[in-house]
Amino acid sequence: MSASNSLIHYNSINHGARLIVFFSDFPTETGLNYLIKNTSLHSSYLESKSYSMDIHSMESIKSNKENQPHSMRVYDLINHLLVLKRRGTYSQIIFLTENHNIESLKLFLSLNIFYLLSKNEGVDFIHKSVFKTINAIGPGASPKVIEKIGGDEVHKSLSQREWFVLDSLSRNLSPSTISKTSGISIKTISAHKINAMNKLRLTSPQLLKLLMRLAEIKSISTITIKEVPN
Repeated sequence: MSASNSLIHYNSINHGARLIVFFSDFPTETGLNYLIKNTSLHSSYLESKSYSMDIHSMESIKSNKENQPHSMRVYDLINHLLVLKRRGTYSQIIFLTENHNIESLKLFLSLNIFYLLSKNEGVDFIHKSVFKTINAIGPGASPKVIEKIGGDEVHKSLSQREWFVLDSLSRNLSPSTISKTSGISIKTISAHKINAMNKLRLTSPQLLKLLMRLAEIKSISTITIKEVPN
């Protein structure tokens, strides 16, 4: 079973839970582990609810070969999170992110899959975002992410076709190849690309940087949090 199929299979039984996703990072995993295990310290806004937690690294997902390491390209991660969203597998998907790459942040926000939560927010803010079910925690971003990508900008959502074109280009497919395999004309593909660039407010060099980052192979960690019935 591939890493991406394993992710969907692993998460298929977690309907109603919250999923936290981040590029594998031991300090982040350790910090979240501590926060979640010490929820009693924050009971004032947790409404005295109990939670269970599963920490799962993509590298520890078992396929047909025992203990074979797994990793994913970023575009594959995005596509499978889109599948999870369509299926309603989770009540919330939170992407815990660094604030370094503005092009990627803009793309993630435009896809409306998850809440972008900066690792640079305060501990209380991160903890509350992970546990508190409020309207602000849906597709969107935490204050430091919004500040990084331009709080005054109007952030527009990419269409499925626009994402398809960016996804295909990041796989190093030419417009003619995309046209042959999808049945979309080269002219329409170019229009989708330009529309995506305009929505993300990207220059041609910035788009190239984004496409390269989408093709990077990353080790992905996920944390699943479930409320424990009283």
